[in-house]
Amino acid sequence: MKRLLKYAIAFLVVIVVVPITTNAQTIKRSKQKTDKPKIEKPKTEKSKTQGGNNSSKKKSQKIENPSRSQSSSSSNSSVPATRSPEPTVFDVTFSCNVTDADMYIDGNDYGKPNGTRTLKTGFHQVKLIAEGYDDYTDTIYVAAGRTSFNFKMTRKVHAETCPKIETFTVKGVSFDMVWVEGGTFTMGATMEQGRDAENDEKPTHQVTLSSYYISRFEVTQELWQAVMGNNPSRFRNNPKNPVECVSWNDCQVFITKLNRLTGKHFRLPTEAEWEYAARGGNQSQNYKYSGSNTLDNVAWYGNNSRNTTHTVGSKAPNELGLYDMSGNVEEWCKDWYGSFSSGPEDNPSGESSGSYHIGRGGSKDSYITNCRVSYRGNYGPSFTLDNLGLRLAL
Repeated sequence: MKRLLKYAIAFLVVIVVVPITTNAQTIKRSKQKTDKPKIEKPKTEKSKTQGGNNSSKKKSQKIENPSRSQSSSSSNSSVPATRSPEPTVFDVTFSCNVTDADMYIDGNDYGKPNGTRTLKTGFHQVKLIAEGYDDYTDTIYVAAGRTSFNFKMTRKVHAETCPKIETFTVKGVSFDMVWVEGGTFTMGATMEQGRDAENDEKPTHQVTLSSYYISRFEVTQELWQAVMGNNPSRFRNNPKNPVECVSWNDCQVFITKLNRLTGKHFRLPTEAEWEYAARGGNQSQNYKYSGSNTLDNVAWYGNNSRNTTHTVGSKAPNELGLYDMSGNVEEWCKDWYGSFSSGPEDNPSGESSGSYHIGRGGSKDSYITNCRVSYRGNYGPSFTLDNLGLRLAL
């Protein structure tokens, strides 16, 4: 009986203790689960705080906007409600180097170009027509501060202005020589050269020349190859590109061989002959460059050449039908480099001796100022460069 009672008591203890232990573990686990939010709670609060700050900024921005609007409104209120209307018509002044040209504006005949016309604000098409000159067209824009326009017409190049052209052929390669009628001109830093003129282009002086021939193009690589049997040029992508990398001494050898082949007396032009021809001879329109006041029209130079020579004659000619006297390659002249005379000269040939020979016309690498008709370069007689070539005279 005592033994049964002992087992009964032990059984009851087990029944009571096990649930208590189980409940204690459950409570402990529950407590752990409950504690986790307490650990994470500060993060949640921080996030809420940040969100609250953003909300605060938005509210602040909303508060500021009305004041900006008021400021803007206040600023606008200070501007007059109405303004004086812009003029719709202007008195426009026109000038042209050909005074007897016929001028048409927007297809209507406006008489001769030099004078004042009344035009509306905006774009207008202008066309000038004159006998012996290429037709000139331009688009102008008339507005306040844009009421004066100057036009330059170019003389046509044809048989009347270039009456004599001689063609020579050497070993299958042909080249043209253009007749230049002699005359008197002002050599050096003339008015159109402006502030670009350098000291060695002064003083200006009167030069009188006899008639002569000068080659229409620079000597090409194919002509040099035909005469010399070699091509010293750097840029050999086209045989009709000008020959370069030739010294003044090399040119003398070339000319001697050319004269043996043709029986003629070719030579380098004198500096005065070169400048007279570049200016357009007795057909001159007094351009700053050879054939134009806009260099891109007539020359390959530093701004458009992409650092290479180009086919001769691929730009516009000058008044005598001569090409590339500005840009492409600089051209050797016969003369030694020296100072200009202060008095008039007849057929000058420069100094009798010196250290440098003249180079003229600028090249593919030149700044715009070095392509002017009065610019003077100078180089030693054995000097070579990939932008230095020649033109023939006869």
